[in-house]
Amino acid sequence: MKRMLSTLLTACMLMTSIVMPVLAKDENQLAKNTVVSLKENTVQTNSSDESSDEYVPPKFEEGKINVNGYYVVANDGQLSEYLEWSFPYRNPLQEEDDYPDPGRPYRYVMWQAKKNTDGTWGDWETRSPVDVDAKDGSVWVLNVAPDSIAGSRNLENWMNTPIKDYDGTNTTIGRNVIKVRTINMSTFNTNPVEQLKINPTDGSATNEYQYSVIVFGTCDSNGGQDISATAATETEKFYKAGGGVMFGHDTIRADYAGFKRFATKEYMNISTPEAKVTVGHSKTGNAHVKVVDTGFLTSRPWNLEGRTLEIPNTHVLGQQVGGRNSDASGAQPRVWMQLSDASGNVNTVPGSTTAPYTNYLDNGYLETNNYYLITNGRMAMIQTGHSNGQATTDEQMVIANTLIYLAQSTTTTTAKDASFIDEAKPSKAQGKVSAITPTPDLVNYTATIELTGSVDYGTEYAYRIQALPQTTISDGSDYNEIWSSTATDPTDSSVYRDTALSGLKGYYIGEVNDSPTPINLKTVDQKKIIPASGSEDKITVETGTLLPGKTYYVHTYAVDYQGNVSEDLVLEISVSARAVNFNYMDETKQVKQTLLKSDGTCATMPSNMTREGYRFVGWYTENEAMEVNAKTQFDESYGDNIDVYAKWIKTWPIMLGQRGEGNVSVSSSKGEKNPFNEGSDVTVSYEAAEGYQVKAIWLDGVEYQPDGSGKLMIEAIDQEHYVLVEFEVKEEPVETIYEYYNIETVLQGGGSSKITPSVRLEKKDPKCSNYEVKWEIAEGYEVKQVQVDGIDRRDLIDQNQICFAHVNDDHQIVVVVEKKTKQPTEFTVQTELIGGPGQITPSSRVKAGTTMNVESQVSDEKNYEIVSTKVYDKAGNDVSDRYTINLGDVMLNDIAEDLRVVVQLQAKKQAGTVVIPQNDLLRLTTSKSGEGEISGSKILQRGDSETVEWQAMDGWAVSEVIVDGEKIYYRENENESIRTYSLRVEENGNMPFDEIEENHSVHITFEKIDEERETDTYTVTTSLVGDGVGTITSGNQALEAGEDYPIQWETEKNHTIVEVWVNGELREDLKEMNSFNIENIDQDYEVIVVVKRVINIDTDGDGKPDINIDTDDDGKPDVNVDTDDDGKPDINVDTDNDGKPDINVDTDNDGKPDINVDTDNDGKPDINVDTDNDGKPDVNVDTDNDGKPDVNVDTDDDGKPNINVDTDNDGKPDVNVDTDDDGKPDINVDTDNDGKPDINVDTDNDGKPDINVDTDNDGKPNINIDTDNDGKADINVDTDGDGKADINIDTDGDGKPNLNLDMDNDGVADTNIDTDGDGIADKNILDLNTSDDANILGYVTSMVLSFGIMLLVLRKRYRYM
Repeated sequence: MKRMLSTLLTACMLMTSIVMPVLAKDENQLAKNTVVSLKENTVQTNSSDESSDEYVPPKFEEGKINVNGYYVVANDGQLSEYLEWSFPYRNPLQEEDDYPDPGRPYRYVMWQAKKNTDGTWGDWETRSPVDVDAKDGSVWVLNVAPDSIAGSRNLENWMNTPIKDYDGTNTTIGRNVIKVRTINMSTFNTNPVEQLKINPTDGSATNEYQYSVIVFGTCDSNGGQDISATAATETEKFYKAGGGVMFGHDTIRADYAGFKRFATKEYMNISTPEAKVTVGHSKTGNAHVKVVDTGFLTSRPWNLEGRTLEIPNTHVLGQQVGGRNSDASGAQPRVWMQLSDASGNVNTVPGSTTAPYTNYLDNGYLETNNYYLITNGRMAMIQTGHSNGQATTDEQMVIANTLIYLAQSTTTTTAKDASFIDEAKPSKAQGKVSAITPTPDLVNYTATIELTGSVDYGTEYAYRIQALPQTTISDGSDYNEIWSSTATDPTDSSVYRDTALSGLKGYYIGEVNDSPTPINLKTVDQKKIIPASGSEDKITVETGTLLPGKTYYVHTYAVDYQGNVSEDLVLEISVSARAVNFNYMDETKQVKQTLLKSDGTCATMPSNMTREGYRFVGWYTENEAMEVNAKTQFDESYGDNIDVYAKWIKTWPIMLGQRGEGNVSVSSSKGEKNPFNEGSDVTVSYEAAEGYQVKAIWLDGVEYQPDGSGKLMIEAIDQEHYVLVEFEVKEEPVETIYEYYNIETVLQGGGSSKITPSVRLEKKDPKCSNYEVKWEIAEGYEVKQVQVDGIDRRDLIDQNQICFAHVNDDHQIVVVVEKKTKQPTEFTVQTELIGGPGQITPSSRVKAGTTMNVESQVSDEKNYEIVSTKVYDKAGNDVSDRYTINLGDVMLNDIAEDLRVVVQLQAKKQAGTVVIPQNDLLRLTTSKSGEGEISGSKILQRGDSETVEWQAMDGWAVSEVIVDGEKIYYRENENESIRTYSLRVEENGNMPFDEIEENHSVHITFEKIDEERETDTYTVTTSLVGDGVGTITSGNQALEAGEDYPIQWETEKNHTIVEVWVNGELREDLKEMNSFNIENIDQDYEVIVVVKRVINIDTDGDGKPDINIDTDDDGKPDVNVDTDDDGKPDINVDTDNDGKPDINVDTDNDGKPDINVDTDNDGKPDINVDTDNDGKPDVNVDTDNDGKPDVNVDTDDDGKPNINVDTDNDGKPDVNVDTDDDGKPDINVDTDNDGKPDINVDTDNDGKPDINVDTDNDGKPNINIDTDNDGKADINVDTDGDGKADINIDTDGDGKPNLNLDMDNDGVADTNIDTDGDGIADKNILDLNTSDDANILGYVTSMVLSFGIMLLVLRKRYRYM
């Protein structure tokens, strides 16, 4: 069966409605769930469809009764047993609906036996099944009153008397459960059967008993009326059929023969019914009764237990009741209440003529001639009625309780037993004195006591159900009395049993005295019970002051919810007067004293020994002769004053940090935890998460490239170290879109302290390797914090520099410097979310002593969950236990140091979980300083879009916005040129990120406006922006008022300063300067210098950019010249002013002239080039758009082919073609009659030009000369026989070189030729306006040479077609 957990009692006291599960006793006894409603003070059973699957209702069996049950705990802590049983016969007309047979009706009586504390079982007794909380009028009473007062209907009026219930609601004395029908004695004596079977609601006659209880009396001497023999016989039948009977004052007496029948052992079992000696009160004054027994009768529905009640005057006749029968066959009536005085003294009854007596027999039974209320089974006698209809409220409550107690039969198949009470004591507690601690004055002591292990045994009950026939049928062979079990042995397996287990409530500390003798208590002060819900719970309690040299005894008890008190557990506390001095052996030179206990061990020992930079090893006597612990016993040889000493070993911490997803841990060869013992070998292990790779490892500010081992070794540690491991997402190499890297340096405070200036580097600059940032701290100042890219770098505080092995991104270095006596006023709280998609409160800079609530949330709750929340200090130590953490949320109180909050997410371990790949989880990190709000940091999925929003608090404004490490904020009055590099924001602004493909960060700085500054410090912000490189003095965030702060900047060669802005004002006066001096500072400053690379160089002073200028002194003309001021290198440059693009243009940045020039800007090399300005294509004509030169091309529209003539239709151009009929070959001329064209004609499709062309008919080759007979045109021709290629050739005979000029005598033909000595590179060397023959010859030669070069170009083109 299912049974209630005792711990749930506490829970039900705290809730207004709770579903309380119950525990199974064994497989054959299961129970339903119950609903406890404190407001209604009721216990309700769930309907069958809501019952526990474990509960098995009793099954119907013909002619048998099967029982099952369970118990519940009400809100007042009272237990009740609920029984359910099957009826013996089913309605033959409705068998499928499982209804009882109306032709064989039964009333059912519940019998109970209780197991005593000594293990024996008590007698079987009947119990009322009435649920007093049901309030449904379930108890009908027939009041047979003397004729003289029947019309007064006293009993009916008493039960209907209005009263306030315990919870303050309106009810009646009868709780609306008791309903009364009153008839006079004469009517009942005449026809008792009819009266007992009249339906009380409509007066109709029935064949069954309609009442639960008959009440006789409520009048002195019962109005002189006795019960008739017939009525007495029918009353006996009613009783045997399960009904209850209550007799009033002066009914069972010697002179009433009818009533006297019920004094026999079978009924009331009164020992001396003939007695007629008045024992009671005087005729005047109030009377009182003392409640001397406890149980269901005294507790339901009104709690009367232990009280002295006020009643009208009454008396008894001196009849003896109680004790045991003379034949020892059973108990005599149970005495519930006795006449007493107002103080409850039973044995001193005023006004009695014969002294009353009350004896307590050895067998535990009470024997007396002084009783007010007695019961025996379902029969009772009460002394109500002596005052002829009078009844106090107390007496009315007694009657109501008694009527419900006597209503011990029911026509239903369920019952509630409210007498189901836990009467067993819990087991004695287990305990010890765990500590004896000196008082703060080190004079006396207090002891700490631990208690645990008590078990609440409970009281076991047995139940049987008796079914009593209610009518007579003609064939009644199977219509008889039936029992659920015929066994009278409560331990028989056929008997249903259950244990009333109220549960352990806690422990009670009684006296602390000098006596070891146990003190047994019956009750304790419930308010002083220390709660404990089970035997495994451990409670601790501290005693009061204990004097040295004395022995004390503490008396302790376990208490259950029923109020049962266990035996006394006596704990001895021996306090010694001998002392031990613990010498801390640290900088404090502290000595803590404790006393020895009587066994020579220390009463207490210092715990949680800590010392900055050391590990506690243990306590030792002098010269480490003996280690001392809590079990060490100091005998008398050590004296009364003993010194022990702390032993320490030096330790060094390894502070770990990380960026990105991965795991970083540290361990030592000796196994100790961080910090590590001096001399230990330490290993830092790191591993990137899936989709990540190790980017860099930093050890004490020095960057190391990962070697693939996943480990960093530190041998024989002798100083503290800081290790930062950077993880980055694995990505395919992508050429960065940035051309420059900014290294921003910032000093915050520090007087005359210095730091390496901020710098802007080109990405290919060699300075990007091993770039160092250094700082020098002024006298009287110290570094309080170093932040690199927003990460607190404690390892750099004592390093005075940082070295970047290779600069491949923007960086910001902030060094916070304060006077050595100055206490920190602000701290950084860094928040971090890892492992999955979600959101967390942004990182913030907060004031010392304030509170910050960090909250986090999972975005994809279906697939991810929060698994841990940790708080770390700036040394990397886990300090989570200092703060209140509710998974994912942390309340940081009284912040006094830099903190890092890390919330770990992970995919749920469940079927169907969709896990996002690590490289698709991207960070959007937000942070702020000052008073304002910003969206929380998030982990998003690649491709998501998100908008970061911010809002300044009243009186604050946005002073800085940094996105991905670059400042994007500009002031309202700043020039448009700065907006090229910045973005406009508002006080309440936002920054959208669309389809995110990389990590992003946003930092907002809020500053006060229009208010007096809190401090006399000012901020100077400097930045170098634009398309160029250079350096600028670092900014400073904490300059003292009145200080001077000079700012200098410098640019690289071929760069220029475009603009200088100071606090949003364009300063033209600073454009030609390289500095700005701030003197006697009294406000914040922001200085922005815009730099630009110079592309268009004008060396000849003509106001136009020069062409083919050598600006880098490499002896070669530069390419990518911008002549149209669009900021981009031109293509198809026209250097000869003919309006057409030149050939030797470098468009692919390889420093060599291109071929396949694109002159029409379609992005493809042109074919069909017009070289003779006739508007028609001359060579390589492609008329069919197949990408190859055509043959038989007619370029002059005379109907004859002019170019690439093919007369034999072999698909190749012919040689010696005569197109003008002059008898001489015009095209593809063969001058040496070798059958091949002489001028750069490729007739054999070998992709190479022919050689040894003679253009001047002097018999010598002029073009493509082959002097070494290798079949290829020579390069570097030697005409003067000096073995070297000629340069400075004079082609026009004027004594000056015209071709291949070497003006600087370096043996290489010059570019940028100056032949006229004006110091400016010539554009057109040849003067075509002269009549000089040599010049004309040079012109012709140049034309032929140009034609040859063109053919070379064509040859290359054919090669790739």
